[in-house]
Amino acid sequence: MMWTSVLLTVGPLLCFVTLSQGGIVYEVDFTTQTPAAAGVSLNSAASATTFCDGQGAAVLSTSFGSSVQTPEIQFPANSWIYVDMSSGCGSVSGGRFDFKIGSFAINNAQGSTSSSVWATDGSTVFGELIDNGFQRVTVTTAGSSTAAGTTNTLSIVAAATASTNWAVRRIVVTAGCAQGCSGHGRCTNADTCLCDDGYVATVDGGCAANTGTNPAPAIREQFDTSVGLDTWFDWVIGGTVQNSDCGPLSSTAPALHFDGSGARRLITRDLDLTTMPASGLVVHWSYSSAGSCTASSTEGVVFAASTNGGVTWSVVTRVSGDRTSDWDVSVPQSLITKATRFMWLQPGRSLTTSDEWAIDDVFVVATTPLSSLTEAASGGELSESSTLYAVGGEAGPHCGRDDAVVFSTLSVPMLATMPVDLPADGTAFLQFD
Repeated sequence: MMWTSVLLTVGPLLCFVTLSQGGIVYEVDFTTQTPAAAGVSLNSAASATTFCDGQGAAVLSTSFGSSVQTPEIQFPANSWIYVDMSSGCGSVSGGRFDFKIGSFAINNAQGSTSSSVWATDGSTVFGELIDNGFQRVTVTTAGSSTAAGTTNTLSIVAAATASTNWAVRRIVVTAGCAQGCSGHGRCTNADTCLCDDGYVATVDGGCAANTGTNPAPAIREQFDTSVGLDTWFDWVIGGTVQNSDCGPLSSTAPALHFDGSGARRLITRDLDLTTMPASGLVVHWSYSSAGSCTASSTEGVVFAASTNGGVTWSVVTRVSGDRTSDWDVSVPQSLITKATRFMWLQPGRSLTTSDEWAIDDVFVVATTPLSSLTEAASGGELSESSTLYAVGGEAGPHCGRDDAVVFSTLSVPMLATMPVDLPADGTAFLQFD
């Protein structure tokens, strides 16, 4: 399943040159034009005309419903919208912003109580993602019945009150670059991308990662502390590392507990999965929405992957209802690229302060079968070449042995090895103390 979302790139914003040809349908740059001169309407405009860095911008107030609205634009089918915007200059501002064509949100099913709540995160930007200066947001109208072939306005609307003003600096609508520059650049003419550092333009209108641009995955995160989370995770929104009350998986040690009143999602950095063996890749995590963290069948968590920087996401699996469970999910071959990111997302919930959940013990590892395996936990460490994960257990001394794996009696203990290629003749054996 594929759904449309929004992308927020974290690289430097690129200088854009207006071209008289190619796929650019509409462009406005508020560093060189005032909104009035460009025919852009501002609803609840702030008095400021610059934002963050002293350069010009369309600046809006914190009010619900404040908006930027363009003149009417002829939207080709499958067009791309690039917007440089900010909800703050380094402070957490909150707020939520919807992209609309006419009066219709682009591909938006956010908050629906039907099964479509699983199908899309909508064209919604959460303020936490753009509160550290201007970021590029990329939205596609592909699949939007309100956009194809229409002449209408484009609006960016504050759908929730923020704590700071927000601003838009540049808006570009283009029909070129069929892949939308893969979420790692901006289209400059038909099928030509100006890509971010570390990415190169491709002939199909995308941007491909250079070798070595993204880290090879070796994620073994147990959320015992918040230190170092940015090594593997780009965004942790609505969740904090704490002693969670969401069930036994996380009751005796910290977990990443999601109980924020705004967006709730965990997104990894782009990972180079092509460095992993071709036999497969497994993502493991422990999930809990038990205890006081109840969730109905439509208020669970989506696990998804993106190969274009988050412009579109493919649903891999869903977790719903009140449960405590471990998940091991194989990553489809189509999602194994040089720039794949994963996301755990709660698309909707009944109440803004309930339907909580926790995640723990996230591991992204290759699954090449071993011909044999020996794990002695020597030196107080488990071998990453033989151990897939140990939930609730650590290598250490026990009962006179220095090479044991010690599990807490209050956790849900689990030790999983890397896969072993067992012979078919029945001669294999398992021995453990």
